[in-house]
Amino acid sequence: MQNMIKKVVEMDEKARELEAQAQQEKVSIKEQIELQRKKVHDEYVEQARIRAKKNDQMAQEKAEKQLEESVKKHQEALSKLKEQFNLNCDAWVDEIVKRVIE
Repeated sequence: MQNMIKKVVEMDEKARELEAQAQQEKVSIKEQIELQRKKVHDEYVEQARIRAKKNDQMAQEKAEKQLEESVKKHQEALSKLKEQFNLNCDAWVDEIVKRVIE
């Protein structure tokens, strides 16, 4: 009988040890999961920053290109107007004077 009680006590102690070990493993696994989650989150955030920076750079380049094209078009239009003015200045002045006088 004493031997049976001793075995029951030993089995109970072993069960408690196994339970404690299982609890430690559970805590360890939760910590690993949290670390992995944080790592994945940080990687995602970093990738998002890189994409945002790249998109900003592309938008800046596009805006600069559009500005250059706009300036070029305005310069061309200004050149054409100056050329027409130089060619037709006297005729325009004469026409204006003629219309004013009449």
